[in-house]
Amino acid sequence: MKHITTLLLSITAIILSSCEKYSSEDITTPSEANSTLMLSALQTEATDDTETSWPINIYIFDKDNNIIATQLLNDASSIIDIKLPEGLYNVYAIGGATSDKYSLPQKETATPDFVLSLNDNCQHADLMVAKNTITMASGETNKLTLAMQRKVARLQQITMNNVPSDVTDVSVSFTPLYSTICLNGTYSDADNSYETSLTKQSDGTTWINTEAINIMPSSSSPVTIKISFTTSSGTHSYSYTCAEEFEANYKFNINGTYKENNIALNGTITGTTWAGTRNIIFSFENEENTSEDDGDTGSETDEVPTVGSIYKGCYVLKSETTGNSTVVTLMTGKEYRDGFTGLASDMTAFRSAVDNAIAGISVEGITGWRLPSLDEIEMVKNNYSAINTALTSNDLTNLILGKKYLYLDNQGDIKSFVLTNGNSFDAEESSYLRAFAQKTFNN
Repeated sequence: MKHITTLLLSITAIILSSCEKYSSEDITTPSEANSTLMLSALQTEATDDTETSWPINIYIFDKDNNIIATQLLNDASSIIDIKLPEGLYNVYAIGGATSDKYSLPQKETATPDFVLSLNDNCQHADLMVAKNTITMASGETNKLTLAMQRKVARLQQITMNNVPSDVTDVSVSFTPLYSTICLNGTYSDADNSYETSLTKQSDGTTWINTEAINIMPSSSSPVTIKISFTTSSGTHSYSYTCAEEFEANYKFNINGTYKENNIALNGTITGTTWAGTRNIIFSFENEENTSEDDGDTGSETDEVPTVGSIYKGCYVLKSETTGNSTVVTLMTGKEYRDGFTGLASDMTAFRSAVDNAIAGISVEGITGWRLPSLDEIEMVKNNYSAINTALTSNDLTNLILGKKYLYLDNQGDIKSFVLTNGNSFDAEESSYLRAFAQKTFNN
C-alpha cells in the first residue's frame, strides 16, 4: 500500500446567466441547474503503507435516492464539472472498480444498494469507497472531503512447508466470506468461500501462492481455514477454526508446516498504519477435517500464570483477559540459531530454515510457535531487565543486548532487531531466534 489518499470534492456555487452554459443531459430533474459541482482528486505525500485505487467512479443521488449524475476520475490529475440544482445530495465514490472486472451500473439503473458483482474468472481489485452528503446552495461555495476506505482484505503470502513429495496439489480455502459489495459501500452475499491453489517450489517440499490476492472480509466469526493435499490416493483436508475475523484493510501472512500428519500454521494479520497490527496463531490437530481450536494453542482450566513468571520453561510476556478466558503470550526460555549460516542472501531458504527451527520446538501442551511481531520484540526490549531476572532465577538462557533477534515486520518479512537500541535490519544469519506462542486459560 503505497500512497495516502484523499478524494477532494470542491463544490463551487456559480450563478449561470444563460441556459447555454450547461447541458440538460447532466440533470435528471426539472429544477433549474444554477450551481456547479467541481470534482477533483488530489494526492498527498506518498508513504509505504497506503495507496489510491484508480479509477474512481462517482455517483450522485438526490435526497430521495434518485440518480442525478455519474462521473469518472481516471487519475489524480482529473478535474470534472457537474451542473446541479440547489438541494441535498448523497455522493458515493468507488475506487478500483473497472468494467472489465465488475458489473457497474448504468446511470438509469444506479441505486445506492446496486450490487457490484465480480465478473467471471476475475479477482477482486483493491476496492475503496467513500460517501458523504452535501447541500448545494445558489451562490455558495462548499468544499467536501471524502476519505477513501479500503473494503478488501489481502492474502499477502501463504506458504506450506515440508509438504510430502507425493502431494500433487495444495489448496487453501476460507469460509465464510462476503462475495460482493454495494454502491453505498455495504457488503452483500454472505456465507461464501474463497479457495486458492499454491505452487510447488524448486525444493520440492515448499508450496506458496504466486501473487497477493484481494478477498472480501469474513461475513461472521469464526472463520474456517481449510488446507487440502491431493495425492494419487485422493484429497486429504485439514480444517482450522479461527476466532478472529478477516477484516478489511488488513494483510494476511499464513505460514504452515506439515509434520507427522499434523499441520501447524503460523499466521499474522498486518494492518496499515491506521488499522493497527494483529497476530493470529494457527495450529492443526492430528485429525483430518476436525479442529476445535479457538485460534491459539488450546485451552486449560488451570491457574493463569502471571506476567513476568515462568510457565513450562517459557517467559510470560503478556496476559489478556476477555470474558471467561485469558490468553497469555509466551517466549521460549532458550535461543535457537543453528541452520541459518549462509542463507541470508536467499530469503526463501532462510525462511525455510527458520520454519524448520520453529517446527523443532517442543514444549508440552504448547503449539503454534512463531516469530514475534514488532510490537512483541519491542516489549521484550522495554522489559529486558525484568525478563533476564526471571530467566536467570530459573536457569534459563539470558537475553543479550548486543544480539540481533528475528521478528516478522508489518509486511510479514523476516527482520533482525537489536535489543540495545531498537534498530531493525534485513534478516541476518547471525541473528538469534526466540519463538513465541499463545495459550488460552479458562477462568
